[in-house]
Amino acid sequence: MSSSLDIGGILRDHDALVSQGSTTIGVEAPAAMGEHEGMVIGAFTLKECLGQGGFGAVWLAEQSAPVRRQVALKILKLGMDTREVIARFEQERQALAVMDHPNIARVLDAGSTPSGRPFFVMELVRGVMITQFCDERKLSATERLRLFIEVCRAVQHAHQKGIIHRDLKPANILVTEHEGRAQVKVIDFGIAKATGAEKLTDLTIVTQIHRFIGTPAYMSPEQITSAQDVDTRTDIYSLGVVLYELLTGRTPFEPNELAAAGREGMMRVLLEKPAPKPSTRIRTMKATILQSIAEARQTRPAEFMRLLRGDLDWIIMKALEKERDRRYDAANALCADVERYLAHQPVLAHAPGTMYVMTQFARRNRVAVTGAAAVLLALLAGLIASTVLFLRERDALAKADAELSKSKQVSRFLQDMLASAGVSKALGRDATMMREVLDQTAERIGHELADQPEVEAELRGAISGAYSDIDEYVKAEEHSRRCLELYRAQFAGRDDAVLANAIIDHAGCLEKLGRFKDVIPLAQEGIAMLERVLGPDHPDTGDALSELGWSLMKTGRAKEALEPSERAVKIWERDPTDTRLKEAPKTLACVFMHLKRGADSEAMYRRELAALQKQHGPEHPDIVLCLDNFGMQLVNNGKLDEAEKVLTESVRQGHNFFGDRNPNEDHALARLAIIAARRGDEELQLKHLRDGVAVARRVYPKGHGYRREPLNALIKALEAQVKKYEALPAAATKLAARRQDLAEAQQALKDEK
Repeated sequence: MSSSLDIGGILRDHDALVSQGSTTIGVEAPAAMGEHEGMVIGAFTLKECLGQGGFGAVWLAEQSAPVRRQVALKILKLGMDTREVIARFEQERQALAVMDHPNIARVLDAGSTPSGRPFFVMELVRGVMITQFCDERKLSATERLRLFIEVCRAVQHAHQKGIIHRDLKPANILVTEHEGRAQVKVIDFGIAKATGAEKLTDLTIVTQIHRFIGTPAYMSPEQITSAQDVDTRTDIYSLGVVLYELLTGRTPFEPNELAAAGREGMMRVLLEKPAPKPSTRIRTMKATILQSIAEARQTRPAEFMRLLRGDLDWIIMKALEKERDRRYDAANALCADVERYLAHQPVLAHAPGTMYVMTQFARRNRVAVTGAAAVLLALLAGLIASTVLFLRERDALAKADAELSKSKQVSRFLQDMLASAGVSKALGRDATMMREVLDQTAERIGHELADQPEVEAELRGAISGAYSDIDEYVKAEEHSRRCLELYRAQFAGRDDAVLANAIIDHAGCLEKLGRFKDVIPLAQEGIAMLERVLGPDHPDTGDALSELGWSLMKTGRAKEALEPSERAVKIWERDPTDTRLKEAPKTLACVFMHLKRGADSEAMYRRELAALQKQHGPEHPDIVLCLDNFGMQLVNNGKLDEAEKVLTESVRQGHNFFGDRNPNEDHALARLAIIAARRGDEELQLKHLRDGVAVARRVYPKGHGYRREPLNALIKALEAQVKKYEALPAAATKLAARRQDLAEAQQALKDEK
């Protein structure tokens, strides 16, 4: 690890860099800057000039109070006190100050020198450029991708704070070592742009027309045409270039070639010329260069080309789309696709071919379940046909590769279509046709994919998820069990994220069957493997921890459930928008409830609701369920007025999204019935309960357990009222009516069984 501070990105005047490509700007003698070694500025003593750029100089300084430590102190250069430069300097200071993330350099203090020039103090980042760090340690592609994930998370945090970096490149992404672990630090927000309604500074930054802001090799096309018309997707493009360079050792367009092309030529390249795919780029390299790059990634040239070809190509190319509407829409979306790749899961990026056209068509034409069923059967037939053809043409290597690729594409598209089962059910559609399609599909897979265990395992997992979405939990468990058996055989005792997630998926199926004791050892096994493969803070690990916490709670071990549930929420807090962790806050809130910590449970639901509203706005299907659970806890805490408002809002939003087939409405109505009973309004209590029975009959098929729950609640309420009126001789009429109601409800319950 280098002990010097590589802070070049903080120091550079990016406008000056445009014409210089990747040229390094030298450091002037300290005397020319108005500061000198030993000079005291407030609590800071200047020790060494680390470097400078066009408008700022950075010094190694020692802080004497309130704590003694070394820091990096950036001061506006003497003679650079123009309105625009001061504004840009102030903007960097404000941009850093609003952010608080372990992978972003922190601002510690700010002020002015005795001569009135502004400065700010940052943590001293002793690190090297991310590309240099990876190459010096010969990190594998997987290790580089894991570092890149940290970069994405830092950029996502900045975007959530309303800040676009606009100059992401290796020089502005440093890596340090902390307690033996590599840690990314994103620096230099000197040309960042505020995206929110509030300005970062009261001064106005004037951007001249046709003036580049950024570093050409990493700049998005929209930065070339208009520095004003940029959004967070500008940083997505730059992240794509950084990932390209991390993997291939080169940027899509060489900086020296861009500089040699002149201004107009450079603009044509960046705006019009398509970037070569990473696998194409390395295939055209000289053998000696390719050998060196592959060795630096602990692999051989042939394996390296195979590694890049496919998913990694498409992830990077999606980030590098010229049209920003076709890029990833957020840094966490790019991050999620990289994580899917590392977990051997289907990625969202794709080749723009037949499958892409089919997907676009499906998105434009969201058909009912019957139409989706026909598509599913056709796709399954195509999958089986392509797999059989692959086996027959085994000896023709090129053709076999093409067919296998096609088989996997069809398999992934089929999985996406199977996932629509849950959406269809959520929208209140009849799942009868979907159930028939799944039954036929499952039967064919068992016979016709016996020689393709990897494809069979993927489809078994997808079918299990679809069965679970339409509440066929027994069948879901059967397919998840077979999926897990196939993966255990495939990996033969080796750790792998795919196997670990299959373990957790099977545990989830057992949980839906109420087999909580069987869930616990599986969840523990899956968590241990995920921690080894993906790390303790990965979203998949958090999902598994939440699963364990829920099952421990359900088996009466709420105290033991607290630790994994709290760990899951800490991971959720890093990115509350990650759908893999959507159960984490609810699980912890329920654990708190079982531990008689009603205030903590209520607070957890408030946090979950705030996060969902921040992500989706005031109304969303996920908010319907959250309001329902939150209302329940408010009832438990005796806050009946607030609970009534929350539950009524849950019912109202449910009608907006699901019509008269809201799967959460019967729960909300049951809790509204409790509120009515506590207020002594028997008629309103019975109305809510009867409405809940009607909702459950519309939503769930006959015989389903959820149809019986509101009936049992109605019967219990009627029994209490019958007992009450039996003790009141003057209430004979009311007693007779309640007895009649009770008899009808009891008969309805028998019919359900």
